[in-house]
Amino acid sequence: MYIRCLFIQRKENYPGEYAPELLAAADEGTLEENPDYFPEQCEKELKAVGDEVASKIVLDIYVDGANIKKLLNPAPPVLKGTIDYENVKELNPERS
Repeated sequence: MYIRCLFIQRKENYPGEYAPELLAAADEGTLEENPDYFPEQCEKELKAVGDEVASKIVLDIYVDGANIKKLLNPAPPVLKGTIDYENVKELNPERS
C-alpha cells in the first residue's frame, strides 16, 4: 500500500526555523477511486500557505497495509492453558 504525500518547506528567517510539513495525503484506494481528490487538496493547501513555500515535493510512501490493519483492528490476546479435569470434578460435584 502506498500513501501519496505533499510536503512543503516554508521560507525561513533562520536555518531550522520550520520542519518540513505534510500538507496533503491520500492512500492508493482514494487515488484510484477519486483521481481528482489529491490534486485538488494540494491546490487548496498550497493556496492557504501562499507565498510562504520555499519548496515542495510529492512523494509516494510505501507502508505495510497488513500491519496498519492489525494496529487498527487488534485481535484479543489468545490465552493458552490446560484443564485439570480432576479439579473441575472437585469444584463442580454436579458434573461428576
